[in-house]
Amino acid sequence: MNSYFALRCSALPATDPGLSPKAFGPADPFAAQRRIAWSGADNMAVGRTRWDGKLSCEAFPHTELLIVEQGRLTLEGAGAALDVPAGEAAVIGRGTAVRIHAHDGTSWIFCVVSAAAPAALLQPVDLAAELKPSPPPAADVLLTPEPQCRSHPALADSPARTRIGLWDSTPYTRKQVPHPVNELMYILEGKVTLTDRNGRATEFGPGDCAFVPHLTTCSWHSAVNVRKLYCVQDFNP
Repeated sequence: MNSYFALRCSALPATDPGLSPKAFGPADPFAAQRRIAWSGADNMAVGRTRWDGKLSCEAFPHTELLIVEQGRLTLEGAGAALDVPAGEAAVIGRGTAVRIHAHDGTSWIFCVVSAAAPAALLQPVDLAAELKPSPPPAADVLLTPEPQCRSHPALADSPARTRIGLWDSTPYTRKQVPHPVNELMYILEGKVTLTDRNGRATEFGPGDCAFVPHLTTCSWHSAVNVRKLYCVQDFNP
């Protein structure tokens, strides 16, 4: 499938990204509950988990971004105790000794990555963090005047070539080009329409989540300011 995935989209009658029951590796603590929409050869996967209960993990086997859709997660480890309600996000680093409590009816969107080096951490993602100016899209892909963009890097995992952070932009339209990274995007404010090379167009608004695989051809159109949480996996030029 050379298109983006709508992991959550209020504009669609039902969001069905083709979730498959599958563990992310043999030590996945959510092996029985994980539903994967996409997984690639570069040790990355995205999807949704629905679970309630408690577990302890002496060394979390991968790095996972968790965006809570419903319910509440309580996470303890690495000298931190986090309460993560619906609409908030956190990161568990691989190698972290962590205790996890998913309260009744909890579900979350995930982006998981794996690499050889440990990165023990337990960290909330501050979705209201202050952003600083960042480069706009390249001029040769823009169909409208150059937008004003800002960003905030929340976490970088170099061995896994993964970055998590916040980004916003004034309105712009970008022509269809191959996406240079694997990217999970969770829309916090505004609306954006993604259109693939077959003309499939989907509008994503606050609380919606899309995943665009590396080299997927799609365009971007936003008529209003957009703010998003992103998790990207970089590739060498």
